Amino acid sequence: MKSADMKRCKLTILYPIISLLFVAVFCCFIGTGTAYATSASINVSGNEGAIPLNASASFSAYEHCDNLGNCSINNSGSLAIYQDNSYIGGSSGNGGANWSTTLDGGVMSQGTHTFVAIAYDSNGVQSPSTTSITIDNTPQVTINSPGQVEGAFDITGTATFKPSTTGTEGSIYIYIDNSYCGSKTYEGTNITWVYSDITGRLLDAGSYSQGAHTITVTAYARNGKSTTTTSTFTIDNTPTITIAGADCSAGDILGNAIFKVHVGGVEGTIAIYINGSYKGAKSYEGTNINWKYSEITGSMLSLATWEPGQFTLKAVATAINGASATAEKMVNLPDCGCPEASSSSCPSCDKE
Repeated sequence: MKSADMKRCKLTILYPIISLLFVAVFCCFIGTGTAYATSASINVSGNEGAIPLNASASFSAYEHCDNLGNCSINNSGSLAIYQDNSYIGGSSGNGGANWSTTLDGGVMSQGTHTFVAIAYDSNGVQSPSTTSITIDNTPQVTINSPGQVEGAFDITGTATFKPSTTGTEGSIYIYIDNSYCGSKTYEGTNITWVYSDITGRLLDAGSYSQGAHTITVTAYARNGKSTTTTSTFTIDNTPTITIAGADCSAGDILGNAIFKVHVGGVEGTIAIYINGSYKGAKSYEGTNINWKYSEITGSMLSLATWEPGQFTLKAVATAINGASATAEKMVNLPDCGCPEASSSSCPSCDKE
């Protein structure tokens, strides 16, 4: 009996100890080793304009037990989102988490962009998911070539931009012969641009030098990507000039000149020469000019001083841009001492 009692006493003491050890080992095993696939996913749809980004995470559940057998479940965690290694947002929750936003492709830089979603659970387990998109916001731009122009004229063209959700889509810059003329920022993807809208004025062909002039137009997208195109317009402001002849009765010389329009002021100048000697010049506003020697020089011809024979009349018309034309006419002086003219007769040859 003594031996049996001692045996019973030992078992009574050992059972609780063994039970506690079992629970502690079991809970320790469950608390540190039970993981249920913490994971993340991310999706970015599109590569221009409004680009949806959606990310989600699932967190593992962990059961933790103390040495007294008290157990609890923890399935909390957090979700973090990165764009090109920069944190852009995130969320947290129990069992899982979600986060979404809409990106503006119009302001994103050219090239490839990488997005990473990382799930972090309560035990420090991390699970990443990665995706990427490529942005190409290269604009398109055209110029409607004006060709040969005169007077006031305009230049037009088109531009196509990729959409932006947060403001304007792009800008147009205009240059003539490498000189900056103006710029304008536009909302919208399909643009018809007009030089006068951008600069606030028409071009004046009368002020440009002869020949071809280069138009350069650059379209800048919202993200800075640009496209440049060029075209030309041609200027020919060469005037025409004629000498009608000498008005013998009035002691004058008559003629006509045609100038191209100069919006900014006078169209051109007419200069008169007799036998190579400069007699005077006058500037004119207008395109169709009937000129007179007396108006240009401020005096009439002195008929009494002319000798019989021939003299040469020369009239030079010069446009405001320097283009010029010349007319010459031989005038016969009869014995009566005044120029011959088919439309008028000589005055009296008597000289006092």
